[in-house]
Amino acid sequence: MKVELVTLEVPFLHLENPAARESFMDMQRVRAAAYRADFGDRYMPFDTSDFVARHHLFYVQTESGREPVAAFKQVALATCDAHGLELPALGIFGGRSPEHVEALSELILQHRRSGRHLLYGGSWGMRFWARMGYVPLLHRGQPLPKVAYSEPGEELVLISLTEPSPWALECRERQRQVLEERRSFPPRAPSSTGAEGVKEPVSAPRVV
Repeated sequence: MKVELVTLEVPFLHLENPAARESFMDMQRVRAAAYRADFGDRYMPFDTSDFVARHHLFYVQTESGREPVAAFKQVALATCDAHGLELPALGIFGGRSPEHVEALSELILQHRRSGRHLLYGGSWGMRFWARMGYVPLLHRGQPLPKVAYSEPGEELVLISLTEPSPWALECRERQRQVLEERRSFPPRAPSSTGAEGVKEPVSAPRVV
């Protein structure tokens, strides 16, 4: 089965691009279906940051044609700052856990001072995050606890990745062709990007 990866960056800059708009709608379809399966209609999995995020979509070829099957997003602190937006994680934990908000605020301040990149990743249903190298975010030397969400038994956990695990790097190598053939809509004015996007080389994993 052939897998295709499409990366759409800052959809707000691609509103006039039909192919980019289609990818943006595909992302919404996939995410809505995934969240509805777990939460029904009581949770709206979209926010303003979706318009400035970097979206990764995976497609497969089926008998009925090209179908989106998975998606997740990354939101850069620098992009949020440029557009006057708050990093999404702050809104998620705001009102639920002052401790988490304090930890996030300190992390954001550290990255602004150092100039290092900080990405928030979310809107994905992933149950094997520990295998990828993610660990609970530390605050004052201790892992932040889980936070109760809207329904009994639902919990939020704030995790951090500074270096991919050997397993994650092995997965990357096995799927290198998919990455190398990735179609990308980079964050630039629509007039400078072709209707079908561009293919760009993939950089090495970035430590953030």
